Amino acid sequence: MSWEPWDRAIDEQVEEILSRLAIEEPPVDALHVVRSLGCELAFDAQQAGRARQKLIAGQSAVLLKPDQRPERLQWATAHELGEIVAWKICERVNEDMQELPETFREQLANRFASRLLLPTEWFLADLKIMGRDLFLLKERYRTSSYELIARRLQEFRREMIVTIIDQQEVTSRQNGYSRRPGPLIAEEREAVRECHQLGQPQTFENEHLRLEVWPIHEPEWKREILLTLPAFSEEPFEPTV
Repeated sequence: MSWEPWDRAIDEQVEEILSRLAIEEPPVDALHVVRSLGCELAFDAQQAGRARQKLIAGQSAVLLKPDQRPERLQWATAHELGEIVAWKICERVNEDMQELPETFREQLANRFASRLLLPTEWFLADLKIMGRDLFLLKERYRTSSYELIARRLQEFRREMIVTIIDQQEVTSRQNGYSRRPGPLIAEEREAVRECHQLGQPQTFENEHLRLEVWPIHEPEWKREILLTLPAFSEEPFEPTV
């Protein structure tokens, strides 16, 4: 299945929401968006998941589990808003939401959340200025996590492999295709090792590939995000669907 018509519909829905609320530049505060659209927003420390949405007296409400990381709250809120407006997105592509599998609706909400926090038009324009500089992009899109920004980058370079390394262990490694990439090669391991030790971004390029490693280091936790691309991948970003 092609996501192209769905992504266009999601982008249109996001643009409509941002325009309605007069939000003209990042960062997008999903909590503010939900409240401004007339949804109740409350915290429930006892619930199992990070967020859920329900009807209270006929009105949509988003219930959040408190979290010390604001980016998690932003993502959870944006995802639940995606669940709420899913029927509008379905209307744009002439699909009946009730006939969609639950797993597809979950993916739809995920894609909406990503595009709400990192709107396509804004993000693409910033990529042409900032490139793949995760630090600059994070500064501009403060409500998004570094990992979400890296995943969004991948939507414009499906051949790019995004690898997440936590405490020197690979916890996620994928490209923009269904086929999973193999394990880290020697050059990747060395670039990650230097980034981990020095706490500074690292780049490496040979005739075959380009590596960019970003240290997301905290006092008690060290994460590196590795971007692996074909060599000389410096041309302007263009969507690939």
